[in-house]
Amino acid sequence: MCGIAGIVDLNNNVRSIYKKNSLKKLVEHQYNRGPDATNTWSCDKEKYFIGFNWLSVQDKNKKANQPFFD
Repeated sequence: MCGIAGIVDLNNNVRSIYKKNSLKKLVEHQYNRGPDATNTWSCDKEKYFIGFNWLSVQDKNKKANQPFFD
């Protein structure tokens, strides 16, 4: 199983360093859901923060790591 966590702050009320630290704790807490790869992402305006834990069941290729960018 993979794990996904996110934080949304549309009004930008909280400093981004606190949001990043909170997201890091969330992702670390769900580490057992996907120990093969861990990553975080935030948008340019730092309103959206997403963290991933990935469990590679079949695809061991690093190109399959999340988050995907397009």
